[in-house]
Amino acid sequence: ERRPSSGAIGGDDASDHGPLRFLHFGYGAGTLVRLLAHRVTDSHHVAVELDQGVVDATMELKPDLPNVSVVVQDALEYVEQYYHSDANLLDDSQQQRFHCICIDVFDEKNLVPEQFYSEPFLQTLRDHVLTPNGILVQNFHSGGRKRGAVIQAASENLRRTFRDVASVPSIGWTYC
Repeated sequence: ERRPSSGAIGGDDASDHGPLRFLHFGYGAGTLVRLLAHRVTDSHHVAVELDQGVVDATMELKPDLPNVSVVVQDALEYVEQYYHSDANLLDDSQQQRFHCICIDVFDEKNLVPEQFYSEPFLQTLRDHVLTPNGILVQNFHSGGRKRGAVIQAASENLRRTFRDVASVPSIGWTYC
């Protein structure tokens, strides 16, 4: 079983075959996508956002970046359609895989939906979407018993699926 480890973006997975590829689940205000697209100049970003209204509002406020594509679709359906189904539209080559996947998805209770940290979903990302040394970044909100239980369950699934897992707590808000 292949279990990617974490590492620096552009480390062993960087290739001469093109830009680093980032996949973002949850676009929101586009802050993370735009930050990474600006900082990692030789990169391409695909942001998958469920809510067309969110995308429309963001596009009105901030200009497009040429290396960012936004897809309005359910992220789980995106993975199923493009990487997990028998009718795989993209080949499974390294050029189609992503060096980094950022999951920033929350439900109406501000919890990460269970599907996004389930072992089958994480295994699909590992086996079909990430490059062999790709990095998965998943955002969780903390505080409270329910959020703590979500983080605990997600951490267990992440540790069973990936070789290296790091938890980086954030304290308060940082504005730059």
